[in-house]
Amino acid sequence: MAEAAPQLEQAARDLAAGRVSELLAPVHQLKGASAQLGLSAFADVARTLEQQVRLPNPQAAAVQPGFDKLRAMFTTFAAIYPRFLPPPAA
Repeated sequence: MAEAAPQLEQAARDLAAGRVSELLAPVHQLKGASAQLGLSAFADVARTLEQQVRLPNPQAAAVQPGFDKLRAMFTTFAAIYPRFLPPPAA
């Protein structure tokens, strides 16, 4: 999930430019990574967003709410996750 922040930023730019299909790869990767970490709610949102992006001719306006939810969840995860990591070795 370390590379997720830049991927989400690029996905936001793609979505703003109407390149909805460009969201498929990063959303798919986030879905898999979050599922492996046991973040089922995050994976569910990513799965739903992926399904929306896979629809024929997906529209940015239809995808935006799900993308915003995914970004908000990631922001929360990124703020909390470091607390669960062991301290660096001395």
